[in-house]
Amino acid sequence: HPMEDRLVCLNIADGTARWTKACSVLYLAGADGDNLFAATPKTIVALNMDDGAQSWETPIGEGKLPSGRGLLHQGHYYLPTSDGQLNKISLKTGEIVKSAMMDSPLGNLAFDGERLVSYDGARVTSFYIAEALKARVAARLDKNPEDPWALARKGELALAEGDAEGALRWLGESLAHEKTPETRQSMVDVTLRLLRDDAQRHLVWGEKALALADRPPERIDLLQRIAQAYADRGDQQRAMGYCLQLVDELEQLHTSTPPKFIDLQAGHQVRIERWLQGFMARLRKQAADTSKPED
Repeated sequence: HPMEDRLVCLNIADGTARWTKACSVLYLAGADGDNLFAATPKTIVALNMDDGAQSWETPIGEGKLPSGRGLLHQGHYYLPTSDGQLNKISLKTGEIVKSAMMDSPLGNLAFDGERLVSYDGARVTSFYIAEALKARVAARLDKNPEDPWALARKGELALAEGDAEGALRWLGESLAHEKTPETRQSMVDVTLRLLRDDAQRHLVWGEKALALADRPPERIDLLQRIAQAYADRGDQQRAMGYCLQLVDELEQLHTSTPPKFIDLQAGHQVRIERWLQGFMARLRKQAADTSKPED
């Protein structure tokens, strides 16, 4: 009863009220075992179907709302939220056992046997559930250990589990057998993520990704981080070489392209051209200082 912020359970035989629960319900999420699940503006709540007693309540998060109707599946509730997260909630305890950040908020969810399907009123998108995808990947690799589709999906699974370096290895194997645009892009995206965390450690992957990247913003990002990493190693010559490539890349951009900014310390930003000018000047000075004869 949304006008009075209460949930009423009716006896199906005669329509009489069995119990009433005071709560503001956006929608009923479904039922499983002894519990009924409901989404409120701030929480997901489990109520006992016999008497309406609360079994558990899980906050969605400060400032967040459900962005669509979630999905009950194999002991979990998949809840999309307005900040772009997809939360996997245990039906037994209400614990959020896993959370993934999507590119944009999802809508109403359904399940087609292997994948979650989202409809937000404007578009339909689908995503594999990890358990189903793992089984399919294993079956395909048993038949063909060089299956590029399965190798790429194995890379995506590794990334979802937090193993970015493992993801790059599997994506690289996939690309060795078939260079699809999707796998190339995944390789570049993962490499950029690693370079932002630790460019020194992942410099080799950065150079490999540079050979795959074909979008100017990504190439500029890669070149800037590779140049900085070589400079930090004290290799001014290689750093300058990548700076010169960066100059060429910036010159090829159309004049109508919005200026690119990079982040500095303390939350400050600077245009890439301004950063490059100062960075190359420092490299020249370091090279000159190194070549000066000792007294």
